[in-house]
Amino acid sequence: MLVTYNHSRAAILCFGGWGLQVLLHLAPRLQATQEQRAALNAVGPDLNRITSFGAVLPEPLLTGDGQAQFYLRRLREDSVWPPFYVERLLADLQRKTLSPGEERINSILTASERRAVALLRAAEPMLQPMGYEGYAFTAPAGGLAGLGMRTTAHQPGGQRRATRGDIFNTSLTHADYAARLLETNVLDPIRQDNLAPDDPFVQTTLYVIAPMFEPLTSAMIWPLVGGLMARMGRRHISNVVGLFATGSYATDLTRGVEDAATYTALTELEVLTGVRQDESRRAALESYIRTTRAGLAEYVGERVFDHIYLLDREKANQGLAEESHELAVLAGNALEALIAGSGDLYIQEQLGFSAHSAGEERPYSLLGAAADYVPVNQILHAVNRQEESRLVRDWVLRNTPAESSHPLAQNSRYQPGPSLSELGFTQARALEVLALRMPNLYEHAEPTDLSELAVRQNFVYPAATAHELRRLGSEAWAVAFEDYLAQVRQTFDLAVGVKAANEAWGLAAADGSTGLGFAAGLEGDDRLYPQLLVRMHKRLVEHLAASPTGLMRAAEQTQRWLHEAEEGLQKLQTFSTPSTRQLARIQQDLAKREWAVQYQELAAGEPNFGAILLRAVGATALVGLLSLLYLMVVGKAWDATQDGLALGGFALGALLAGIATYRIHRTRQIRARRARILLAKAELTAELQTAAHDGLTRAYSQLIGVLQGWHQMLREAIDELQALSTPPDMPAVSPGDLPQNYIYAPHWNQPLWDRCLSYLRKHLETQGQRSEDRLDKLWGTAKWRTQMQRVLRAVPANAGAGRAQARPIAEFIRQTVRESVAPVTLQEDNPMRDNLIQALANEFSIEHLLWRGAAEAEDLERRLRALELGLPEVRPVTKAEATTNRRYIEAAWNRAKPTGNYDVADRLAVYGITVDFAAASGKADSDLTRALLDEFGVTLLPTENPFTIVFMRTVHGLQLDDLDCIRRYRAEHRGLAPDERVLIHLGPTIDKEPVRVQNGRSGAYSTN
Repeated sequence: MLVTYNHSRAAILCFGGWGLQVLLHLAPRLQATQEQRAALNAVGPDLNRITSFGAVLPEPLLTGDGQAQFYLRRLREDSVWPPFYVERLLADLQRKTLSPGEERINSILTASERRAVALLRAAEPMLQPMGYEGYAFTAPAGGLAGLGMRTTAHQPGGQRRATRGDIFNTSLTHADYAARLLETNVLDPIRQDNLAPDDPFVQTTLYVIAPMFEPLTSAMIWPLVGGLMARMGRRHISNVVGLFATGSYATDLTRGVEDAATYTALTELEVLTGVRQDESRRAALESYIRTTRAGLAEYVGERVFDHIYLLDREKANQGLAEESHELAVLAGNALEALIAGSGDLYIQEQLGFSAHSAGEERPYSLLGAAADYVPVNQILHAVNRQEESRLVRDWVLRNTPAESSHPLAQNSRYQPGPSLSELGFTQARALEVLALRMPNLYEHAEPTDLSELAVRQNFVYPAATAHELRRLGSEAWAVAFEDYLAQVRQTFDLAVGVKAANEAWGLAAADGSTGLGFAAGLEGDDRLYPQLLVRMHKRLVEHLAASPTGLMRAAEQTQRWLHEAEEGLQKLQTFSTPSTRQLARIQQDLAKREWAVQYQELAAGEPNFGAILLRAVGATALVGLLSLLYLMVVGKAWDATQDGLALGGFALGALLAGIATYRIHRTRQIRARRARILLAKAELTAELQTAAHDGLTRAYSQLIGVLQGWHQMLREAIDELQALSTPPDMPAVSPGDLPQNYIYAPHWNQPLWDRCLSYLRKHLETQGQRSEDRLDKLWGTAKWRTQMQRVLRAVPANAGAGRAQARPIAEFIRQTVRESVAPVTLQEDNPMRDNLIQALANEFSIEHLLWRGAAEAEDLERRLRALELGLPEVRPVTKAEATTNRRYIEAAWNRAKPTGNYDVADRLAVYGITVDFAAASGKADSDLTRALLDEFGVTLLPTENPFTIVFMRTVHGLQLDDLDCIRRYRAEHRGLAPDERVLIHLGPTIDKEPVRVQNGRSGAYSTN
């Protein structure tokens, strides 16, 4: 039974965290299957075009305004799946250490809800929302402060969680809009008419993947699926298949709540879909739904699901699944067989109406599925990784490339890069630029060092000011000079202050402390610091674009620049320290105080020239009077000539003495004023040197910050690439850090690995384009330079931003390396990869790796050739070969045991219809012939994929009471405390414990 357009269209709707696990596991798996089918020219549709995925996830925490909400997600179209994506996510989540805030929030969630929330956050890069931007699927909710468990020790303050009733109400509120989005994003893409050239009837199967043990998730199934069916109708969705996971995996006290939620959800679905005859509950649900979404109330009691598979933790042999992901892989095995092998159609044909015969509803089925596969995609990915690691190790991360004629080596010749001084950033240049801002301020027009900075005398006390203040007295001059000095300081601050230095050097235009980097138009700024950044940026881009070793060269260059800048900053710090500044300031204050005291004393004894003249006249008059009295006493007459000349000489001497005294004092005053001017000049000179020193310190510090950000960014990019440079270990398919899964087992060997690696290198050399040649052509292109310019312009402000910027550099280099290994790249279709897959299908099919060796393959080829020519068979199949095949099939059959702890071979089992099949290649040279499988009662469904075998066992026609696990979940439900029931019940008037009545005919139970 081949895959067909009209029977295999599958819309896979995944609910909750476990459903998201299935989606993340199955999506890359189907993509790889289709890649192999396409390479082998398989008959049938493209699985990528007839399958689509949607995810519905509830938010367990209420919003700040008390709203319950849920999300709709779909896969991004450009998603590239690394091997074991979801397995690694789950392993990382298990190892993650939670913060105290996360611990408090997790205390009000069940174990499955905690896992679902963490998985959604981790997988968001692979998903994208459905719906209009900003539209929220929210509705008012009551919520709970905790789990409602009596053992809860504490609750986080103010945080409330949603109940099943809250999510049920929210789902009903948005059922119409959600159904419209699911139709547009999930159903319509696979119902397009151009998928088939003929005119087949379009039959779409809706697979509903949901965990019953996640309390909130199970409350969304009927509103959204029922709303979608009510909107679309049975003509568009011909078959609805549910895969419901039951049974909690919690290791704490929330297991009882989750098990009880499983029983509650199943009984609710039975009432809503008409399976369970409970009129009172149905009436209560219908009344409740009518108040919220009246249109859906008419759909209560309508059959929604055609088949419901219960995937329980307990298996048919009473063993337990280790974790929920084992059931997710089981669901992936089953869905691949149902879709790729048209197994769903086969089951429908085998069952017919037997599952609903005699008027008794027995809608449940069990399944088990085990798969063996050749991990072709994983091996190709590892082969690419090995070749990429070689290129990164030999060229990108090489410090000293060997001498060779290869362009990569020629381009990477080491040339010492320019220093900061060669780029134009020196102390002398910075001081010269600062001096040009106000030339009349500086004593030297081109200072080369901080010690040469001095304030010009004419700036402190120009001639015009000296002329104005010259005639003032001592005290008036001191006051006037201080007022004038304040005006000089204002001009001085404008010329050499913080803003002045930043403007003169352009520090503010390229400030890396904001994390915004420098603008795209910075090249037009001819100031010192912007031009330095532009030159450094250009040099780094040249390093990065010149050759693959440019990353190491750029890192070394930034290290040298950083060392030079740190040396310059160290010299500045040595030239002027806080202690020397404080000491100089103290000395200046002492000098000013000493001058003030001396000047005050000088002002106090300042002579008056008129008083000096008056004293000279008085002294002369006194001497003349005494002379007259003396002459009168001795009896002599006044001699006008002799005595007059003597008195005149005395008067002249007295006058000259007074003038000399005045001039001496005046000289001392001028000298004191000059001393004050020199003190002011020295003070301004010290401030000038301090301001220039601080400006240079800021410039060097800012430069060091930028260089540290660049260097850290480049070093972290190198560290990111170090992991890529390490080639993968030989067991590239089953990583040791991930748990092995026996129901989805990879098979491979060393020859397969060697064949893939040799094929890659062989075809590269055949085309004359080695990986190095392709890398040389791809490196340093215009796109490359533009990307590096954009990344380097965003100067990181902190370590976190540096790591964020390092990832684009590393990823872009990694992408360039990947493009150079293009022949088997996994991102796009490639004929060379198709040829490789075709070759592997002939030599390394799953049968070759499981039981068929080279000799057996040759013998089988001879027998097939003999059959084609009509010759008698050369050699029949030996008993040993048949035993080997049977042994494998028997082992695989045992691994595919159904879940649910139910076995039709059990003497206590009354009901149960088995439908088993194997989905395998189905080619003529396959050993899985119908004759061999008939020994086990198994039908072979061909998939035309020689790399995978899926064995699937199903049991149909069961009721809930046929399963022991459901009885246990019912017991957990009965044991809930009243405050715990609030979480899992839709409402007090809707949910109640059903009354169980035994049917006399079958011994099964129903409810009234």
